[in-house]
Amino acid sequence: MPRYVFQSALRQWEALSPAHLPIPIASFLEHYVWVSHFQIRPVRASFVEDTQKVMGFAGRVEFGLAWRDKLLISMRRDWRHYVDVLRLLVAFAFYAGTGAQTTRGLGQTLPLASDYARS
Repeated sequence: MPRYVFQSALRQWEALSPAHLPIPIASFLEHYVWVSHFQIRPVRASFVEDTQKVMGFAGRVEFGLAWRDKLLISMRRDWRHYVDVLRLLVAFAFYAGTGAQTTRGLGQTLPLASDYARS
């Protein structure tokens, strides 16, 4: 679910950054962002100091988002802000990770190079 991926980065941004985002993004994530393509496989990770293995996944997930004319009329004016905040969160996820146990090395997130070629 896209909201979990982006909300993970959003929580970290709000905890670590002195800069506030220009617009609330939760409703947009909930209703107008979806998984458009994925290619994933399950992966088990273990840590030297821990005998338990953690289940996760590795692969590629792409997200789609609604065009401006598909949004509620009250949200259309801010469509560009939503797109910019999503791009910011994608770039920030590289540093913050996604999901649980990111301080242990899990949740590595790499944005696709093509994400920044689009406008």
